[in-house]
Amino acid sequence: MLRRLTFGILIAALFASPLVATAQTPYASGGPSAIAPAGFHHAPFHGGGYHAAPPPGMGMQGGVSPTVHELLPPDRGFLYDHESMLDQSIRDTMARAWIRLEYLNWSVSDPGGQLLGAPMATLDATAGVPAVGRGRARPNTIAFVPTMAGADFGSQNGIRGSFGIPTRVGSLEANVWGLEQSNWRLRISPQVDAATGTVIIPAVSLRNNGTPADDRLVLFDNGYNANFRSNLMGTEGNFVFSPITPNQPIVFQPIAGFRYMRLDEELQIRGSDDVTMTNPQIRSRSENNLFGPQVGFRAEMQHERFTLGVEPKFTFGFNRHSDQVLAEQIFEPTDASGNILRNVTGDEDSDFAPMFNVSAYARVHLTHHLSVFVGYELMLAAEVSRPYSNIVYDDAGVGNPPGIVYQQEERQDLIIQGLFVGGELRFK
Repeated sequence: MLRRLTFGILIAALFASPLVATAQTPYASGGPSAIAPAGFHHAPFHGGGYHAAPPPGMGMQGGVSPTVHELLPPDRGFLYDHESMLDQSIRDTMARAWIRLEYLNWSVSDPGGQLLGAPMATLDATAGVPAVGRGRARPNTIAFVPTMAGADFGSQNGIRGSFGIPTRVGSLEANVWGLEQSNWRLRISPQVDAATGTVIIPAVSLRNNGTPADDRLVLFDNGYNANFRSNLMGTEGNFVFSPITPNQPIVFQPIAGFRYMRLDEELQIRGSDDVTMTNPQIRSRSENNLFGPQVGFRAEMQHERFTLGVEPKFTFGFNRHSDQVLAEQIFEPTDASGNILRNVTGDEDSDFAPMFNVSAYARVHLTHHLSVFVGYELMLAAEVSRPYSNIVYDDAGVGNPPGIVYQQEERQDLIIQGLFVGGELRFK
């Protein structure tokens, strides 16, 4: 019985020994190449860590390789590498960008002593003249034609915002600016000369079918109002090339870009006359859209603490302008049918209108990221339509619509100049 039991134990041991051998590597005793459960770390082997090289002669056997674990997001996208490069490029570019904010104090060329009427044949319209409306004189009354001599469009407040994005070959720069609306008002009421008892009233002088006359006055014996408003804004975008004279005391950079400027103006004359029972009104409006490509350069003397610069640019511009003149109740309130006598004329046209712009400035660098600056700027624009120069003051005769119409009399040169002061913030 004991002999059979011993023989059975030997047979079981023979079958179990191969299974134990295949369940372990040659280093299952705890050597550095043993495979351990996740999170388990062996004790140092001959002074080395878990990933220490095995002793000579004890290389990896059986083709076992190290396991590499990597945590991936659900989906990187099939353009992951390209998107990463694009994102990095955008971040690097924007990190070198800058922005500016400026306060503007500019003046715009005004009409000067523009007469609000037609020149008279023999008399000075601005002085006291006989009050004669379409051949009918008013006793004990004298009239005068007002001017725009008091209109002053200087010291207008404005604001300009700019930004720049550097590139490898230069920088993209753009700005937009605007001035507050300018308003000029003139209100005149009839006056009585205490010494003579003469009544003094305002008037609008007209031609007689195109001929200068002394007896064609639109009279206002119950009040006269003249109003002028002006709105001006602009924008430009430029590419400023890399310096053509790098590492020099004065750096020159060519400029190429596009400029747009909008000038919207309106002149209105209105009032009332009790004798003719009319409410005469004259309104002239002009909208100028000036635009075109421009070229120029920037010259700067750069220092660690300050920068001095000048920037002239010339625009090969065009002016797309829209003009309109309205006149109603001139001498007569209505026609024979009872309709208000009104005449509206106008035109849209395009003219070649070159522009020139130059600015000079001084910039002080307070920190690596912040600078403040002050400068002077001058802009010249040719062939600009102004509402006070588009009116033909004429009398078309009894029963006809008012002869006060639009006509391209002459274009004006627009001059804009003044100071600017502001700050610049650099992101890098």
